[in-house]
Amino acid sequence: MRWNDSPSAWLHTAALSLQTGVTYELEYKYRSLFSSSSQDFAVYLGTAQSSASMTTPLHQVANVSANSFATGTATFTVSSSGQYYLGLYSAQNTGAGYGVIDDVILRATSGRNQFYDVQIAQGSTAFAHDLVVLNDLTIAEGADLTVEGAVANNGRFRQTLAVPNSATTAFLRIQNAAAAEDKYFGVEITPTSGDMESVEVVIRGGQTCGASGNLSDGVQRCYDITPTTAQTATVRFYYRDVEANGNSAPAIYHYSGSGSVWEMESGITHGGSGEGLWAQATGIDAYSPFALADATPTAVTLLSSAATTPVSGAGVLLLLLLSLSGLYIYRRRVG
Repeated sequence: MRWNDSPSAWLHTAALSLQTGVTYELEYKYRSLFSSSSQDFAVYLGTAQSSASMTTPLHQVANVSANSFATGTATFTVSSSGQYYLGLYSAQNTGAGYGVIDDVILRATSGRNQFYDVQIAQGSTAFAHDLVVLNDLTIAEGADLTVEGAVANNGRFRQTLAVPNSATTAFLRIQNAAAAEDKYFGVEITPTSGDMESVEVVIRGGQTCGASGNLSDGVQRCYDITPTTAQTATVRFYYRDVEANGNSAPAIYHYSGSGSVWEMESGITHGGSGEGLWAQATGIDAYSPFALADATPTAVTLLSSAATTPVSGAGVLLLLLLSLSGLYIYRRRVG
């Protein structure tokens, strides 16, 4: 980010959901573009996306003439949980030069990080402790999220990626910063008949996927897969042992959408343990909501659900079902 010969200028971030009881660390890099001039730099915290609202100074440095990057850091807490904004500020000190700021990072260094909505739009975001999401986590293509503690999905995790033919694409796989520990597993898709182009995967965790039939005793995770181009693929669905809800021995079914008929997928295998239990099917060629449940289901009403409030809008109707034995994955075929 560079200010082009401006006497002073602000850049404000998007809204950040910050919590009491958590210590945050700010880190950023700054420099002058030319050593013949000098710049002042500062970062502020405020409650609105305007310079007048930037009332809490986090880091300030004056008379910077070096044209190589220096690193500024600051730690802070907030007195009340809510939406905050960072304000990045640069001003000319001497000469008509340019101020440069890069690699702005905000990380939580203590406490339990609980958010209603989290959007990782670009770059790298690191959480030093646990991450709990109550509603929506969206990870944009090309963005990176790492977590050192545990990950809890009590709402919706969402990611869109390009899925090429004959390669396994992992959705919503979250690791620690060293990439040495897996913290969360989502879905893996391996096409066998062609590129699927852009694919969106939405996972609802820690919840049942409807309010009728025998849904309350199913695996407490729901899946929706929406490809740009449907291709035949092997799909592996992950869930945590705490979401299994007493279900085991997975086999995979899909909902035909005609006469409330459920059909079994082929090439069914299962495995994993702990945070990475999974059920997998080969030859999946139609995509719609999926869910995990026991035995062959009877006709039920399919409903969307979220951790705190019902999901509005059309398109995602998921279910979990219970019968006498065996764990199954179901898909409702759309169209």
